[in-house]
Amino acid sequence: MNCCSSQHKKSHVTIRQTEAYLLSHKFRFSPQELLLYQQRFDRMAKGKAFTLKKFRKNMGLLGMKSTRAIADRIFKVMDKDCRGRITFEQFLEYMDILMHGNREEKAYQSFRLIAQKNSEIITFPEFSKYLLSVAEMRNNLTGSSKDDASQEVVKKQFDMMDLKGDGVIDFDEFKQSLSKNKPIFEWLSLARFGVNDRCEERKESTNSENYRDRIESLERKLYSCIELLNAPANEEVSPKASFIRSFQDNSADRGPKLILQQDFERGPKFSSHQEIGLDGDMDVPFSYIDDDISFSDIDTQPVSDSTYSHIPQMKSPEKSISFISDLDTSEIYDNRRSMVLDRLKELARSMHSLKAETLGDEDAQDNPRRRASTRYNVPKKNAEKKKSVIHWGDEDWSLIVSMMLGIQKAVRAAAVNLDPNSIPTPEQFAERSKLNLLPGESSVQSKMCKFRDYSPFIFERIRRRYGISANQYIKSLGVDMIMSSLLQSEFSSLVGLMSSGKSGSFFYYSDDGKYVVKTMTRDEYVFLRKILPEYYEHIMTYPDTLIPRFYGFHKLLSPRGGKTIKRYIIVMGNVFSSGDEIHIRYDLKGSTYGRSTDPNEDFSVARKDLDFNRSGLKIDIDPTKKEKVLQQMERDCEFFVKNDIIDYSLLLGIHHTKGERIVHRTNVPLAETEGGGLMSLNGDKLYFMGIIDILTLYGAKKKLEHLFKGSIYGSSAISCVPSKLYAERFLGYMNTIFTE
Repeated sequence: MNCCSSQHKKSHVTIRQTEAYLLSHKFRFSPQELLLYQQRFDRMAKGKAFTLKKFRKNMGLLGMKSTRAIADRIFKVMDKDCRGRITFEQFLEYMDILMHGNREEKAYQSFRLIAQKNSEIITFPEFSKYLLSVAEMRNNLTGSSKDDASQEVVKKQFDMMDLKGDGVIDFDEFKQSLSKNKPIFEWLSLARFGVNDRCEERKESTNSENYRDRIESLERKLYSCIELLNAPANEEVSPKASFIRSFQDNSADRGPKLILQQDFERGPKFSSHQEIGLDGDMDVPFSYIDDDISFSDIDTQPVSDSTYSHIPQMKSPEKSISFISDLDTSEIYDNRRSMVLDRLKELARSMHSLKAETLGDEDAQDNPRRRASTRYNVPKKNAEKKKSVIHWGDEDWSLIVSMMLGIQKAVRAAAVNLDPNSIPTPEQFAERSKLNLLPGESSVQSKMCKFRDYSPFIFERIRRRYGISANQYIKSLGVDMIMSSLLQSEFSSLVGLMSSGKSGSFFYYSDDGKYVVKTMTRDEYVFLRKILPEYYEHIMTYPDTLIPRFYGFHKLLSPRGGKTIKRYIIVMGNVFSSGDEIHIRYDLKGSTYGRSTDPNEDFSVARKDLDFNRSGLKIDIDPTKKEKVLQQMERDCEFFVKNDIIDYSLLLGIHHTKGERIVHRTNVPLAETEGGGLMSLNGDKLYFMGIIDILTLYGAKKKLEHLFKGSIYGSSAISCVPSKLYAERFLGYMNTIFTE
């Protein structure tokens, strides 16, 4: 009996492999990809076809009774013969377009979601039914009560797409609207409407006056600069009195507040503090200004927008400079001109910052280059074992959806309830919040994931510390991103992989590349909870720190086979989030045992210490910035030693610029000031760097490992050594990887 069963199983596998080979000629999948899709199909179907009921089950939270609007429509698009059963070939036909289709094919697949029933037109009743059902689904999923799809709004959207005015929308009209990014597709993206309703309302009520006040304040300061420049050289002007009167004695001033310290030998010095007004964000030190920045650097977004068109003399920074060069060159006027030039630089930066807050800068907008590079930069190791793009049918689909919905709900609650003027308390560090992902689905709670949010107010403070608003964060990581992908037949935003490390951690990269979501071991979870107060103090004290910026700390409890599986999750900033392709990367610890990588590995797999040493590379950056980076590394290592942390490393990525124009940034950590990284002296490389893997305690297990490996390979060669020795060795090696 066993022998027969074994032969039958072997025969079944052979048949499926043959089928996959034949189908690879019909679709755009490789035979290896088709085998992966067979596995996904088998998980859903458990037979020759899957029904709507089974498909809903595999959609996880998006297949529940109150949130199944999109799932049901996707099923109907796949079910072309209307038999209520999806075969493997029908499944592949849909996935082929989803993963490999061109723009027109994907547009038609999205068109079919609305048209349904094989119709080649969309009528207003069908259009209205679709948008209203999606809006209701989103509201049920996120707990929003905002009515984004009233009949009036729906009719307006329909009329804008009905280009011929004949009362119906055909595919050509749909495609034109899609290519022109008509408002309907902004609405369908779900990124704008109601993502954080209460935060939006709060922002509008508290910041609209703030923006006007700050613009008026900048205007007054510009007039004062012009007054100083136009004053005759022999007229005695007290720069200190003028600046104090014009730039500080102003109760409505919400912009940069400058204190002038006059040094008659070296010229004026400014110490500055920037108050950021994003969703009630806490004050953030304004300390990332390079002295050598030029007006050409500042003018990355010219001050010619209607927002600032009423400000005299500043429609172009070059005009403000042109009349300065022709002025009296006497000693007193040189001092005055130098002071005003410095002040104009400050004001230009302030205007750039205000414009970004008001209109949204590149980081707040969709960035196709960053999205493309996110997938490109994901390590390709284990690619055959784990597909990099995640969608329904994957084992991790429900995990991703539950995680994103939990993050969205947690961030909304923390952003609304945090008092930015309060001081963190011990209770806030120890807090654990319980969130029901779908409170209305009480009958199925036992079958759903449960979400726990740790220290929500602490991580909200950290996000604000780095200028991340709740809306921006949710846009990157909220469940709306998945809904947008489903609606637009595009799964590129769902990028993930299983690590090749010992822990088997799961990594997920956000659509815009800004964030990495990683599962943690229980030991790491316990350790982070223990050191969180000191971690928080360190990054708030040293904004230039190279250690990971943790933005969220969560736990998912999911039922499986009568048991509850616990997953600990951390959200952190992505070191390679700029959108630039990383041509080579290194993971550097300062040890030598096992610190090399197979040279045949894919470029996206990090090389190690021995590989870096053999390459002859050196990090060649401005000496002043090099000194600051090394000083910050010393401070970070003091934190590691204090908390007995080992096993961390410097993640270094190198991008070859090929003559690209690099934008200088302000109000960002030092290591991100030049295009998101640090530029080499000759301008041909961009270095991205950050210290990673900081949650390993030198405890009993590591002490045993040190004794065992140290006796064989020597303590200086192995990675596992006491924290003080580890830090000394790490810093010693860091000093050698930079040019003299």
